[in-house]
Amino acid sequence: MARQTGRKVLTVDARNHGESTHSSEMSYEAMSADLQALLSQLGLPRCVLIGHSMGGKTAMTLALQKASGPGTYSGPTLFLGGSNSQFIR
Repeated sequence: MARQTGRKVLTVDARNHGESTHSSEMSYEAMSADLQALLSQLGLPRCVLIGHSMGGKTAMTLALQKASGPGTYSGPTLFLGGSNSQFIR
C-alpha cells in the first residue's frame, strides 16, 4: 500500500490482539480511544483510516467521535462488502 500510494503506512494491533496491551475492557469506544491516543502521540491529527471487520468498526467509531455536528461524519468514505454481507446492504 505504501508503494502504491506514496504514503506512510502504520499498522496497529488493537487491544487484546497481537502484542498489544491486553485488558478486560473490550469495546469499540475503548479501541477508538486507544487509536486516538496513538495518533495524538505520533502527531497525526489527520489521517486516512483503513480497517477490516473489527478494525473497520473501530475506524467508524473514531470518525464519528471526531465528527463535527450530533455524531455525523460527512467526510469521504468507502465501504467494501461481500455479496452476502449482513452489515452492508
